[in-house]
Amino acid sequence: MTCTVTMPSEKSAEIRCVGLVELARADYQFPTPFIIELEQGEFFAEKLVRLIPKRRMVVFGSWRGVPAVAKIFFDRIHAVRHLTAEVTGIKVMQENKIPTPELLYSGPAADQGIQILICEQLTNANDLDMLWSQRESDESLLPTLQAVMIEVATQHVLGVLQRDMHLGNFLVTDKVIYTIDGAQIEAKPALIGRKESMENLALLISQLGAGVDGLKHALFLHYARARGWLLKPADTREMQFQIKKSDVDRWQRYGKKIFRASTDFIELKRLGWKGMAQRRYLGDELQAFIKNPDAVFSKPETVMLKDGRSSTVVKANFDGQELVIKRYNMKNAWHRMRRMLRYTRAQRSWRLAQKLCLFNVNTALPVAYLESNWLGVRGKSYFVMKYIPGNDVKSYLAEFEQEPYAAANVMQRVANLLMSLTKLDVTHGDLKATNIIINEHGHPYLIDLDGAIEHLSLAGLHRAWRSERKRFMRNFEDLPAISEVLNRLMRSHHSR
Repeated sequence: MTCTVTMPSEKSAEIRCVGLVELARADYQFPTPFIIELEQGEFFAEKLVRLIPKRRMVVFGSWRGVPAVAKIFFDRIHAVRHLTAEVTGIKVMQENKIPTPELLYSGPAADQGIQILICEQLTNANDLDMLWSQRESDESLLPTLQAVMIEVATQHVLGVLQRDMHLGNFLVTDKVIYTIDGAQIEAKPALIGRKESMENLALLISQLGAGVDGLKHALFLHYARARGWLLKPADTREMQFQIKKSDVDRWQRYGKKIFRASTDFIELKRLGWKGMAQRRYLGDELQAFIKNPDAVFSKPETVMLKDGRSSTVVKANFDGQELVIKRYNMKNAWHRMRRMLRYTRAQRSWRLAQKLCLFNVNTALPVAYLESNWLGVRGKSYFVMKYIPGNDVKSYLAEFEQEPYAAANVMQRVANLLMSLTKLDVTHGDLKATNIIINEHGHPYLIDLDGAIEHLSLAGLHRAWRSERKRFMRNFEDLPAISEVLNRLMRSHHSR
């Protein structure tokens, strides 16, 4: 159905009203704008932010002319319970004077099967997850992170616990740290004890990713000071253990998500083919590639980067984005037979690139993978990633051979990048200079992950890392000054 509503531009437009039937059928392309009728007016939804099919969605929009965020619950059985949990958590924060966006409305829509919660949208705030991912340096965000530690410590002293603790639950303005998402807020009768506090804090700190152990420790110390704790070495070891445990749990959950449809990902399925893609990149040209993946390799505007027997690599422009497509070829019938029951190299690249991105280890952003798959028998496969403009690490550092310390910051970043990889119990497997790209800002990125190894033991990891470091350093034998500095930095790191 349609309703005539007055838009913010004061122009009248026909916008559809949605009810339980439409929401229950909603998919990730659910069209906006739309409105939901309430007993006290209408909520105007402008942008779909998140969807869990048949259960709930989050939208940005407006309520009575005010920018607002709405959680819309349409699970036929549990909608009221989910709304009640959200409202209860918000009231806990309000009663404890914890800054949280104002609750504007909660209750049923005109269609009684829909429950809706509307809060103010803080247009001058950024969530902590975005601030961390876009930071110029760790130091530039340190004051904000310290302020968040104070906020978390305060909540724990008040007996307030965020069960679903993550960076996106904090909105940051110039003066205030806001906490959002009341569904997982729990009120305890007394302040949170040390063990439970550390477990909860580790959930948050772990999301800063790999390679920032010093920062994580500094934030833990800042939190402990706010709580008035005297720390013992056992406390530091316990926090390290809890962070590692949180890392494992996060990857177990996320490692499943990257192979199923969600707000972020879309499954690619057609007869004899399967794969996954980042939903936000799925424009017309990427969809055309999925239907005929080999066509792009013969287009005149496509740039050939590598034409080998085992793989062919090209650069192409899809929907305004410069992307790299790597096709994994079958060299002969024996090669096909050996690989037909294994995971394809494209799928391995997709999985490992997603893991590195989750833990903030620089790699080319994975866009999609596609593989020939007939009843589980695999063949040719394709991996699509964002193009990283820049030079390989040897070409970049060669310019500093006469003055190596001028590039010391870049070499330190390279060493940190490789050690971040080992923190995930991973070694690259083919660590040659051309597999590390230095971008225009002097930041290194790992590429070609299809040969990477995930180690199950520390002994295996240490052996592989020593071999990998030697392999990497052989790239610089003709650049002795660079090799000396880089080798010193590499040796100063330890995988544990």
